[in-house]
Amino acid sequence: MNVPSRSGSLPALPVPTVVLVGPTAVGKSAVVAALAARRPLEVVVADSLQVYRGLDVGTAKPTPAERARIPHHLLDLRGPTEPFTAADFVGLARDALAGIARRGCLPVVAGGTGLYVRALLRGPLAGPAGDPALRHRLREEAGARGPAVLHARLAAVDPAMAAAIHPLSATLLAWLTLTHARRAQQLLLGRPEADVPVAHEPGGAAIAQSG
Repeated sequence: MNVPSRSGSLPALPVPTVVLVGPTAVGKSAVVAALAARRPLEVVVADSLQVYRGLDVGTAKPTPAERARIPHHLLDLRGPTEPFTAADFVGLARDALAGIARRGCLPVVAGGTGLYVRALLRGPLAGPAGDPALRHRLREEAGARGPAVLHARLAAVDPAMAAAIHPLSATLLAWLTLTHARRAQQLLLGRPEADVPVAHEPGGAAIAQSG
């Protein structure tokens, strides 16, 4: 598929591309294998966990044998503590897709991180930049006082989201950081927080949009 960008910030994908999106164990690998039996292809992996080295258990990361049969791109790019954003993914994915096409293979984007795929097809969502200092402070507070303190704080400002997130979930820190960013944006833009839209991704990722 070749989808034009709605945001106007990016042109359409550089080459015609097959896109397979769905959660872990839904059958994406089987579809890729069936396609590979028909024609040469290479896969660009759209997975926010598989980009990290060492996160193999529970992520369904392709095995070395699977990678030997079908080339996979955008795996094991970062250490576990290094940041990797949707914008990083878009730049690397577009380069990988163009390279696959130059080699005469079918480009396939496959993965379960909807935010990455949406950014690739439609352009990145605008929103507040990440705040590593805030995230570090919240992480330290959770270590000192327990995650329940952070969960209670989230419940005070976003009860619906707090009800959907377990107090021990890693998603809690991301949402609390986002909530702080949204409040800062509210003050800067002079807009009610309810007017600052948030795009959700399966699995709990989200980003606020401005403008």
